[in-house]
Amino acid sequence: MQAAITLSGLTLLPQHKAHTGWETLIINGQVGANVTFNCSGWDVWTGSRSNVKYLCQSPCKKDQHIIIKAESGKTSHKDRIHLDNKGKNLFVTITDLQMSDSKKFLCGLERYGPDSFIEVDLKVKHGKSVFSLFILTKYHRGGYSRQT
Repeated sequence: MQAAITLSGLTLLPQHKAHTGWETLIINGQVGANVTFNCSGWDVWTGSRSNVKYLCQSPCKKDQHIIIKAESGKTSHKDRIHLDNKGKNLFVTITDLQMSDSKKFLCGLERYGPDSFIEVDLKVKHGKSVFSLFILTKYHRGGYSRQT
């Protein structure tokens, strides 16, 4: 199942990675904004509702790559990252995006045997101004002058 999803101005484009078997979520965000995405659709035979889920920095081959974990039914916070482990879903929120957040992450599902992963490619860009800031200066004929 491949569909584009838009949440709060973000576009999520799932892409199948044939060489890894992982699905990749491509997340676009702007500096200073918040992003929330959902890791779900784990490629496992058994249920994923009661499993610990986590976020780690790719390649996630060692425990020290794990950024934060959340027990089943729990919410966890670390710095600007919030995890909400709800059933089969892991909701990840990163607040106050920085350019340094542009990287690949993995959502992980702890299980017996190898863990299951969903790859997340977070791309942060400088945002475009959506409004003009103007400053009222002195009054002169015809009204206030403005500077932009």
